[in-house]
Amino acid sequence: MTRAQRTVAVAALVVLAAGLAAGLLPAAGSNLGQGLSSLLTLAAAWTAAVLGLRAAMRTSNLRNRVAWRLQCAAYLAWSFGPVSWAWYYLVADGSPQPSPGLIVIRLAFFVLMLAAIWAMSRAAGNRARLRMILDAVVAAAAVFIVAWGGIFGEIWERAGAGRAGVAFGLTYALSDMILLIFLAVLVATEIPSGHRRGPLLVMATLATITIADVTFTHRVMYEGRPFDAINPGMWTLAFAFSAVAALGYRGTSPRRETATTSRFAVYGPYLPIVPAAVTLAARIATGSMPRAAEVVGLVVLFTAVLIRQVLVLGENLALLRRLEVSERGLQHKATHDALTGLGNRAMLTARLHELLPAPPRRLSLLFLDLDDFKEVNDSLGHPAGDVVLTTVAARLTTVLRQDDTVVRLGGDEFAVLLDDFDGDPRALARRMLDMFQEPFEIGGRHIALGCSVGLVEVEAGDARTAMELLRDADIAMYAVKRGGKNNVQLFNPDLHHTTSEELELRADLVRALDDGQLHAAYQPICDAATGEIRGFEALARWTHPTLGPIRPDRFIAIAERAHLSRRVTAAMLDSALADLGGWIDAGAPGHLKVSVNVSAAEISDPALPVRLRDALARRRLHGHNLVVEITETALMEHSECVVTAIRRIQALGIGLAIDDFGTGYSSLARLNRFNVESLKIDKQFVDDLGTPRGRDMIAALVALARSCGMATIAEGVEETSQRETLRDLGCDQIQGYLFSRPVPAADVPALLGTKVA
Repeated sequence: MTRAQRTVAVAALVVLAAGLAAGLLPAAGSNLGQGLSSLLTLAAAWTAAVLGLRAAMRTSNLRNRVAWRLQCAAYLAWSFGPVSWAWYYLVADGSPQPSPGLIVIRLAFFVLMLAAIWAMSRAAGNRARLRMILDAVVAAAAVFIVAWGGIFGEIWERAGAGRAGVAFGLTYALSDMILLIFLAVLVATEIPSGHRRGPLLVMATLATITIADVTFTHRVMYEGRPFDAINPGMWTLAFAFSAVAALGYRGTSPRRETATTSRFAVYGPYLPIVPAAVTLAARIATGSMPRAAEVVGLVVLFTAVLIRQVLVLGENLALLRRLEVSERGLQHKATHDALTGLGNRAMLTARLHELLPAPPRRLSLLFLDLDDFKEVNDSLGHPAGDVVLTTVAARLTTVLRQDDTVVRLGGDEFAVLLDDFDGDPRALARRMLDMFQEPFEIGGRHIALGCSVGLVEVEAGDARTAMELLRDADIAMYAVKRGGKNNVQLFNPDLHHTTSEELELRADLVRALDDGQLHAAYQPICDAATGEIRGFEALARWTHPTLGPIRPDRFIAIAERAHLSRRVTAAMLDSALADLGGWIDAGAPGHLKVSVNVSAAEISDPALPVRLRDALARRRLHGHNLVVEITETALMEHSECVVTAIRRIQALGIGLAIDDFGTGYSSLARLNRFNVESLKIDKQFVDDLGTPRGRDMIAALVALARSCGMATIAEGVEETSQRETLRDLGCDQIQGYLFSRPVPAADVPALLGTKVA
């Protein structure tokens, strides 16, 4: 037990002993005993106030400090009541009587405590706070109707000429109940479960005071004596709860959440209407008409509900407008390149899907790649490279028609789709090359660059898919690269077999797969809040015997063109599951996950679920240990086959993640068809976190994922500030160089158990 815990325990025992003494002293029946018990309750209230002031000094949060100080002022105001009782018993030597001064004391306690509860609120904006007040008013009105119909109404009717004393007691009891309800609504709707201990202890204080005041009112009515053993003991116990809350406070507070989406926050405020309606219905059924006070309570209840409905309706309309704007922004982001403003690969793919099923006119696709662009980045830096890319984009638009589709595919690659072009596409391509004759001016320096263009022409009846057209245009462009660059090449089927370098590398890749040369490197996926490792992504790596490390994008592209994707996936799957089984056997958590990428072509393979099942069985692992990652583009082609395959995979308990989310062209309706476990936010969104628009985009992606029940994983996190912003925006997990670069399997055990600082 820590020193702080011992202090809290000792303080609790002392105050409980004082409460017991306060309850036993009046049993003697003397004015002295009753007066001393009043002084003990006074001491308890002051103790809670002093400890509350001490707690206020511990926090740097202004709202928390104000809340503690208002709470202490409320306790001090309450303490004037026991002072009055003690004066009657010890000085005036008579029976205490209710007085207007005590009503003023109670009013001061009520107002100060209500202000303290208001200061505790973490709601962002006046609308949210007004909604919290309306929720509390609805609950208070409903409880008032039930209480008046069951207890207080009968007491009031029987009081007759003695209603002054009963009104005094009812004022105390009802004000206590209102405070208790307001605090309960605040705790239930705004305070996270891990930060509720202090507010719950304050609720215990108000609940105990409420019970004591209700028994006080009952005794005034039925026994003619307002004060006996139970009241001072309960009052003292009440402030014991607040004293313990103040002692246990460490100056921290829950982080304000960006949104509250719990079902209780939506339906909870309407639940109190049910018992109120049942109470009134029971009275009417028994022939008793509702009392005037109950009618007033009913009017207050439905007025508050009506105002809340109007408020919520306005908020929902505003939310729908924001979501509409966000979705338009997401769609624009998903189909446009952030640097150049041109369309991106997703836009081109969508346009091809639109035109390819039965092209009424001739289509031409041009694939452009800048020559020697890497040297610009290496010698002048990436900002200079960005200037070149934006200049190329601007020049392309000047030589094209308004209806032509021009996109940046990524890096220094561009594509142009010509729909029903009357002229010669090769002549247009040469005009594009001519525009590169004008040097690019960067920082006072003039740089000359060339461009290699691959051309594919599509006639009616062409059965090639969008991916195949891009592949063929890419092959034609690489033929230009091999032939000396800065030229145009029309695709023909023979080009598939004329790239000796690619053929040799393809043969080497086959041997590498046969000999087990491919291996997996692992990059941790960490919890954004705690920094703990939740799993790893397995990334394919190939070290060529003579050429050294081959870039993954290079050999993966070759594998896809050579229909070797299945073998690459099988190699990565077997390697990743074998390594994961070894880590778990060595003591790693059994819930550890490993993610394996599956290509768009392979996800619809009917045999894939069987291979996944067999691979898990060989390593004695379960479905929850494996996550299959697919890109958004995989959802675009063969959608029905993909749906069937994904459902069979998920039936095995295997998780599904959408990789590079936001860069493809998935609609909300399409995403909703899949029970996706997580969405991986692409690095380009993370890189834009430094701008308000970038943060808004991430927030919209997180909100979209949550609405579909999906977790979010941000890729490419390299800076602590990015991690903190992502955590604040509600992103669940992070992946990137901030924690670790991809490492060999042998280095993973050293990472397990560590976390992001």
